[in-house]
Amino acid sequence: MVGRRDWMTTTAGGLPLLAASCAEPPLEDDQVFPLGVASGDPSTDGVVLWTALGLRDRSRKVGYEVFADPELRERLFTGRIEAGPDSDWTARVELDGLSPGTSYWYRFEHGGARSPVGRTRTLPEGRVEELRVAVVSCASYAHGFFHVYREVAERADIDVVLHLGDYIYEYASEEYGARRAYDPPHECVTLSDYRRRYRQYRRDADLQALHQQHPVIALWDDHEIADNGWREGALNHQPHEGPFAVRRAAATRAFHEYLPLRSESPEKVWRDFRIGDLVDLWALDTRGWGRDAQVSSREADLLDPGRQLLGADQEQWVLEGLTRSSARWKVLAQQIPFAGITVGPGGHFPYNFDQWDGYSGARQRLLEGIAAVDDVVLLAGDIHSHWAMEVAADPFDPERYDPATGEGAVAVELVTSSVTTPTWASAEFAVQVEAELGAWNPHVRHLDFRQRGWLELTFTPEEVVADFHVIDGTDWYQGVSRLDASMLVRRGASRLVSTTGPGPSTRVAPPLAPNPPPRNFPGL
Repeated sequence: MVGRRDWMTTTAGGLPLLAASCAEPPLEDDQVFPLGVASGDPSTDGVVLWTALGLRDRSRKVGYEVFADPELRERLFTGRIEAGPDSDWTARVELDGLSPGTSYWYRFEHGGARSPVGRTRTLPEGRVEELRVAVVSCASYAHGFFHVYREVAERADIDVVLHLGDYIYEYASEEYGARRAYDPPHECVTLSDYRRRYRQYRRDADLQALHQQHPVIALWDDHEIADNGWREGALNHQPHEGPFAVRRAAATRAFHEYLPLRSESPEKVWRDFRIGDLVDLWALDTRGWGRDAQVSSREADLLDPGRQLLGADQEQWVLEGLTRSSARWKVLAQQIPFAGITVGPGGHFPYNFDQWDGYSGARQRLLEGIAAVDDVVLLAGDIHSHWAMEVAADPFDPERYDPATGEGAVAVELVTSSVTTPTWASAEFAVQVEAELGAWNPHVRHLDFRQRGWLELTFTPEEVVADFHVIDGTDWYQGVSRLDASMLVRRGASRLVSTTGPGPSTRVAPPLAPNPPPRNFPGL
């Protein structure tokens, strides 16, 4: 942690942060900082800043500067941090002592070269009238270009980005998607493999632009390690790939090296955020911390009340947090859909046993905690499609839930589509899938099974508006964005209704960081 006592405070127009070494020839900025900059895990008085060096021969000191303005005239703080082989030449500084609800601009320096300027923002405290959040998930590099990230990066009014997982994919080239080749070309298993994959992702200009402009709260899902993972294994982990515990340790270490997270245990990503009196946010780990192995359709396994998804400690933590919360909105951000989705009439055939439907006991315990408080919003990703659902104890029982009025619902759930990863259905078949899923699931208020996109949430004291943005495709010549649907939930009513969107922000958005990385597509 870097606090006030560790900072060297300067005034605007002061001496340069660090002098270039005369023993080294001058280097281009993008040689020294090829992966750009990032910030994350904001609090009311701090944030994590991140970068990585392209120079990899020895440990090096990296300078950082924090400014009050995008023109970089009012320099507030400077300091130095270490980047070396133990962290794969990534550098992270945990700042504190900042002002709440305030935007800052920052950059790094080494050997006379400077990183791009990044923009970040602390969380507000006290009375909060508006919060805008972008929610993204599932970025398969092999399935196309990250247009969604660029769309979010260009929105100056976004306060924070929630990344709900599948930030990378572990597959080999052409194993799952073939539009872009992976580095390394084989499946990621070792620490070196995962580090190379993160470096490939972080070289992407659209991903760099997202991190340059917004603080990110990141969770992992399964593909940061291996497909359909659980606490002690994964569907996509084979015996010849060695002990799963070794692979998991390598993958989670690389995740913490390459994402702007606070320095917790490498195994732990569940944490909470207080956003004034408006939102209490719990970022959950439904994937690796306490999850028991997935089961088949055997009913005895599905109904076993002892099966864990969060794990006993994380489950107790979030239930106690919900009980204590006095925020207007209680938000559970996690990886997988909670509300229950069936692929047949009557709710007897769960859509996916990898979701909460495969862990009925754990789902029931959390549902009881949610039902005991008001104004709960659940967020999820993972299934590469947009959904808006009302959460009820049994949405398929007309005696317990009325889809015409929403009576019986205790919360709402909003699921974001993917950045690039497709659903299992072809574009033509997806229209039929939407119709059938909508008919079988009366609690579903919006469903888009065809298009990639992102979710924008606007929180105010009296309502939450969810804007479902979609793009026209993930090829390099595509990426045109449009607003597909907007849903609203009012305080005190767990009922989703269609709306026209939140309209312009009530606040003046702080300026974006200058000089975002240019897009470089094949054929241009």
